[in-house]
Amino acid sequence: MRLRSLLFCTVALTLAFACSKKNYTPESTTTTQPETPTPQPPAGDPDEATYKFNAATDKVVLSHEFRGAWLATVSGTDWPKTKLNSTAQKTELTKYLEAIAEVGCNVVFFQVCSNMDALWPSKLLPWSSVLSGTEGIDPGYDPTAFAVEKAHQLGLEIHAWINPYRIGATSKTHAALSPVKAHPELVKVYDGSHYLDPALPGTHAFLAEIATELMTKYAFDGLHIDDYFYPSGYNKDQKGWETQTYPLYGGGKDREEWRFSNVDASVKALFDATHAARPEAVFGVSPRSRSDLYLPQYADPARWARAGTIDYVVPQIYWTIERGDAAAFDTVLKSWNGLVGAVPVFAGIAAYKMEKSYYTQAKNEDFQFVEEFVKQVQVCRDASWCGGHVWFRTASILRADLNACIKNTIYRKGGSLVPPMGSAGTTPAAPAPVVDGTKVSWAAVQGATAYAVYELERASAGSKEWNASLVYRGESTSYTGVVRKNYAVLAIAGRNLSPLSPVVYIAKQ
Repeated sequence: MRLRSLLFCTVALTLAFACSKKNYTPESTTTTQPETPTPQPPAGDPDEATYKFNAATDKVVLSHEFRGAWLATVSGTDWPKTKLNSTAQKTELTKYLEAIAEVGCNVVFFQVCSNMDALWPSKLLPWSSVLSGTEGIDPGYDPTAFAVEKAHQLGLEIHAWINPYRIGATSKTHAALSPVKAHPELVKVYDGSHYLDPALPGTHAFLAEIATELMTKYAFDGLHIDDYFYPSGYNKDQKGWETQTYPLYGGGKDREEWRFSNVDASVKALFDATHAARPEAVFGVSPRSRSDLYLPQYADPARWARAGTIDYVVPQIYWTIERGDAAAFDTVLKSWNGLVGAVPVFAGIAAYKMEKSYYTQAKNEDFQFVEEFVKQVQVCRDASWCGGHVWFRTASILRADLNACIKNTIYRKGGSLVPPMGSAGTTPAAPAPVVDGTKVSWAAVQGATAYAVYELERASAGSKEWNASLVYRGESTSYTGVVRKNYAVLAIAGRNLSPLSPVVYIAKQ
């Protein structure tokens, strides 16, 4: 029995070994192999090509747009709303300036002289009555110094806005420094109001003195005048107040040409005084929008452009697009194409006509809709000869509906620098930015006073064009960016802008 069991075990073991040999490879025939590694993605960001600007094939689309706002002070239209209260006036003015910057504008026109009076302690003009209720009363502070400092803190350009010639109604009580009392030889009366006489050399000199005082005393970025020249209707008067002046100063010119030359002389006097006092500043005019409106005032922007006595012009195009006639916004803007040569043109836009008293008038109906203003700005952007626009007036762009539309629709792509104007200064070199983590930095550029950082975004999926949006303007030489974003920098030296730097990319860590 024991023998039979032993034989059975031996046979079973032999069969089991034989069967197992069919799939067996002895370990002694090879060296031990490591496990095959799991495939890994390449180093870096596999989607980098989607997000990164390619300098060899891609293009940066960058434009600078003039975005102004008139801050009217005549009769306290925008400001001030309080009298003889410097604290309240400063608070109101701060609110307006902050709102102008917040909505996305880059220039404010601050009306400092509306009726040959002043919002600064002038040696030439009396204190404005809008501050106290009485002309000549010191308000206890300098509103102009306050406005200039605050505007620059907010990154805004600020231009001194004055009204030439206009003094006000003859019924008005004037302080001792008013031209009516201090310079009666320069003053004429027409249709119940006092005006400086544009024909007199003394008028041109007086306006130049005002410009010099303003531009020397304050760090204004420009001087600006609007559409108050010869009074409305004066062109129909063959002699006007000129019984004595035309024989004295006519110089053989016919009366019409002589009147044009008088306004030309005032414009030149203001231009020259502005640049003499502050070479980097600019001088501009905001005339009425069409020749049939500004020529009767003896104001001709084309003449000023040919003479080289304006740096920019802002025609007041205060009509809708939809009216569809010769006064339609887009039609009038087209009429300015080439009219003033290479002088920059910015369109004046009638934000104030959102008020019911205006949009209920014939052909003004579309002013009640914010879409009208979206269309008007787009018309400006589509016109190669138009470099921006100016809103009249500040209080109007603070309306909740229009304010939201400007911020979220019209200026949704971010801020903008003021386009280069004038001729003073030297163009700085382009910065050379480098990236460390998420920090973009660059060495200071000689002559630069500030820098602008742009973030790039593809115009559309797969596009080779990248839109540049302004994300920083200031004195710092660094900026903390965002991963998977492209950035470029330019240097600012007064009104002069450098070429755009090479684009840098913040890679995914």
